[in-house]
Amino acid sequence: MRLHVLAVLAVVAVLVPGQAPGDSRALAATRTPQVVPVVETPALYDDEAGGDADADDPAIWVDRRAPHRSLVIGTAKNAGLRVYDLAGRELQSLAPPPAPDPESEPGRFNNVDLAYGIKLGHTTADLAIVTDRGRDKLRVYRIDPAKRRLEDVTALDAPFLFSADQDEVNEATTGYGLATYVRHGTAYAVASRRHTTDLGLFKLTMASA
Repeated sequence: MRLHVLAVLAVVAVLVPGQAPGDSRALAATRTPQVVPVVETPALYDDEAGGDADADDPAIWVDRRAPHRSLVIGTAKNAGLRVYDLAGRELQSLAPPPAPDPESEPGRFNNVDLAYGIKLGHTTADLAIVTDRGRDKLRVYRIDPAKRRLEDVTALDAPFLFSADQDEVNEATTGYGLATYVRHGTAYAVASRRHTTDLGLFKLTMASA
């Protein structure tokens, strides 16, 4: 699978000469937008040779000071995260966390979303937030604009999203879909639970030292 950066062309509906105003099919044809891929990231393969990488959900981080240095961040399921520049070149690959024990599953990154201007101590940062479906946790990455890289800042004792213990995590009814928002410099995440209609609202806070 590939992640695409698309250019959407604006289309203006015009009346074709000789076309009756009531000819809906001809009018609809003039309104059909054209979507043209202009850049493709390298293909990922979800087999052993390809590292079990399954391209899924992307988020586009916009560098407001230098838009041409913006990043495309995509989940690759069992293969973690990929970070690309706007030319489709891979800048970074981040592996998911390992399994906590031989009987459990390792991390599996399902969805990613962004949070801008989050207070981290005496500074602020933009974050990439991921649902780790394999471990039933949120993983949090600080975006470094200068290095154009992500740094894992997830607390070691981050709680499970929905599960009471590791045995319940192993049943795989874990965090799945994701949307984030920011209020007064604090990031919040709304996560869905796999195979259910449950939603959870989570507030991201600084871990105690």
